[in-house]
Amino acid sequence: MYQPSKLSQQFTDRLPVYSHANSSRFEAWLVSAHKAFNTDHLLFTHVCGYTLHIEEMSKVHDLEFLQGLFRIVARMKQLQLTTEEECILKGMSILSGDRCSQEKSSFVEQCQAEMVQCMAYKLRQTHPRRRHMLPRVISLLTDLRTLSELHRKQEEKIGMEWSSDIKFPPLLYEIFSNY
Repeated sequence: MYQPSKLSQQFTDRLPVYSHANSSRFEAWLVSAHKAFNTDHLLFTHVCGYTLHIEEMSKVHDLEFLQGLFRIVARMKQLQLTTEEECILKGMSILSGDRCSQEKSSFVEQCQAEMVQCMAYKLRQTHPRRRHMLPRVISLLTDLRTLSELHRKQEEKIGMEWSSDIKFPPLLYEIFSNY
């Protein structure tokens, strides 16, 4: 049987989370926020209560990025993952050997393999009749990674376009540059 507490203790003892969490923050957010998207009507409802249509969002982000975002969200919804499975998916997205220092990459890959085993176990428990769930989750993870890279480029583009128009205090630049 899988023992997640053992893995989490090893992880916190041997690898600082900040070493690669910044590059996967968008992926983890999307896994958490995917239920706030209405893929039929191309709407996103923020936790504050306001709702945006894809046309409104396209004033800030490229339409290609937004269409990819809604496609991935639709796939996530089709999977009907439980809260526990969503948490494991977030962990899988954060753990990636190429997102941390070279000397820690083998440990991160070992942790990621443990997370995949944990996901396989949960999927067999929760969705016993849906045999291809793990490959679908892995495929989703790959697409999340691609979308995350597009998101990073979008954020850079927005920063460059608006940097000459809006002057923020230096402290805000420092805070947002770490995002």
